[in-house]
Amino acid sequence: MKPKRNFGLGTDGGPGAWEVALRYSTLDLNYGWWPRGGKQESITGALNWHLNPNAKVKFEYVRADVSHDLYGGNADIFQTRIQFAF
Repeated sequence: MKPKRNFGLGTDGGPGAWEVALRYSTLDLNYGWWPRGGKQESITGALNWHLNPNAKVKFEYVRADVSHDLYGGNADIFQTRIQFAF
């Protein structure tokens, strides 16, 4: 993604570009009687800030639900990543 105006301070600077994303995923590791890996479903919401064509900051929240015949539960995950491309 290439922002119309790259992020910067001063008169030449701009806000960069913002991207909103939403993802749903599922994983089923049960196959007959073996292996019994369980199932997982997750929903991810993301806010990505593209500073310029070579740099972005990602903010993500993941809600994961796990079900297995021996255990189960859920997880709330917050993650941030800074990415540079050369």
